[in-house]
Amino acid sequence: LKTVLEMYGHFSGINRKVQLTYLPHGHLKASSEEEDLKEGSPSLLLVLKWGGELTPAGRVQAEELGRAFRCMYPGGQGDYAGFPGCGLLRLHSTYRHDLKIYASDEGRVQMTAAAFAKG
Repeated sequence: LKTVLEMYGHFSGINRKVQLTYLPHGHLKASSEEEDLKEGSPSLLLVLKWGGELTPAGRVQAEELGRAFRCMYPGGQGDYAGFPGCGLLRLHSTYRHDLKIYASDEGRVQMTAAAFAKG
């Protein structure tokens, strides 16, 4: 377990996670042929998950969408207005609300949300 967590240097929680699942009746059945087998003793299932990484193309697309989103509100003229961000900034200042962008706890999703906000 320690070897897997230390792979590629520093363990980063944003892209990888480890999950231990208790199986009270032994291992999971891989096929219907195993259904007739006697139940085994309790065991732990180790699941290693890697969430992937945001690609450079994905980052560019998210930033591009963020720039386009700024022009969706009144004040922006769509298709990248001459005064970038006018519509969204006007909406933000008029209603005196903080702009919040929500994302799940998955690392790739957080990186995409950050790129969107940057755009």
